[in-house]
Amino acid sequence: MAKSIRKKVFKAMGVEGHGKLAGQSRRDVQRHFGPYEGRKYPSRMSSDASRVPIEFGARQWGHIDFMRKALKSPALAREIARDPLARIEFERALFDALQERALKAYAGEWNSLSPKAISTLIGRAKKSASKPTPQIANEHNGAMIAREAMAKLRKGKSVTIVDLGTGGGGTIMPAINSIPTEFRKNVRVVLVDVMSKGLKSTKQKLRRKGLNGKDQVITIRENLARLMQNDKIAQLFGTADIVTGGASLHHVAAIEPTFKGVKRLLKKGGSFIFWDWGHAAWRAPRLVIAPEGAKVDRFGRFYERGARTRHAEKRTAFVSRGRIAGVQGKSPTELKTVRDMFSTWISLLHFPKQRQAEFLKWFDRKAARGEPIEFGEYLKKLEGKRLEQGMPQAEIQYWEGHRPPQLYHEAMARVGLIGGKERPFTIYPTANSLLYQMKVTKS
Repeated sequence: MAKSIRKKVFKAMGVEGHGKLAGQSRRDVQRHFGPYEGRKYPSRMSSDASRVPIEFGARQWGHIDFMRKALKSPALAREIARDPLARIEFERALFDALQERALKAYAGEWNSLSPKAISTLIGRAKKSASKPTPQIANEHNGAMIAREAMAKLRKGKSVTIVDLGTGGGGTIMPAINSIPTEFRKNVRVVLVDVMSKGLKSTKQKLRRKGLNGKDQVITIRENLARLMQNDKIAQLFGTADIVTGGASLHHVAAIEPTFKGVKRLLKKGGSFIFWDWGHAAWRAPRLVIAPEGAKVDRFGRFYERGARTRHAEKRTAFVSRGRIAGVQGKSPTELKTVRDMFSTWISLLHFPKQRQAEFLKWFDRKAARGEPIEFGEYLKKLEGKRLEQGMPQAEIQYWEGHRPPQLYHEAMARVGLIGGKERPFTIYPTANSLLYQMKVTKS
């Protein structure tokens, strides 16, 4: 039964047995996961909906309900509805297929990037006059890594640092730069990424910083979702003093397999230090801002206000006006993270500030009235509009696996990376409401 369900789910999803996305998914499946595919710019930059966090996508985006119908097997649908074991196997197969589809969707985006876009990603683009927020976050992250590393290096011990999602070295290089030159001979760095150009570029940078010893810099080309399946990574289990990453974990639709890999990589007492983008903007295609004082479920599926409970409609989620949970110090409100994320994308899609200001007025009006906010539908209004002078159409796509910190905390607890009641050190290190940093120590 399990194999039969899995085979049918993968086939219906457009994913072959080994996780290869079919060249052409069924039309109904393609419409569900790519509702704006084929439209004009910027609507078509939405990407595949499998890339949103599975915690949101499975239900609020309607993936489970849709796939039950997409199987086109009344007998199997009845079995799933009647048999709890069949239902569990169906959801397990669906989650695996969603992960595979998301991985393939990301790979498709990366493979389509122009040489100029790739240069930007690996750090060869022309530098701007002001320091970008990700650079500030990487420097803060690097200082934390260096402090952890120096505590051992000063005692004459060696240190292994694993960098997940290396890119062009934006995260690992500030860490190495913060370690005095005389200690670097005892540092080993493992770089993990899917982009071979970034791995090669960063390895060369590390060599120039004095990491010249044999096997002192190891490169592994792999997706972060498959840490547990890679033989080279398996050989490093239990050897890492520090695992890090900067704005890389959100490229995984289902985060638990990645956290399992981190747990296996770390030594006892080792640290997981990373930063990422997080917000509530991708909870559902349609968002409704809950009333002041309402307590919103962490997935946005319902809110409670006094004795009243209100459940979200299909493909809709609520957003709280309260602050992000699970953070040390001051944190932004969920509402602010959604507003900032959407307005940031208007800019990232290369529209002038006037369009950004128009969007914010539209958003604030909808939020005040409690009316549904559909970012994808709003972008239709910008089709054919002029971009900022001298700017080309953007190449990056906007549906990604950004999660608020609480969902990372819960996933870590489920895989045993932290205790059930433990809360990792989590802060917002910059003025940006979308960027948070986290530190976990493996016990």
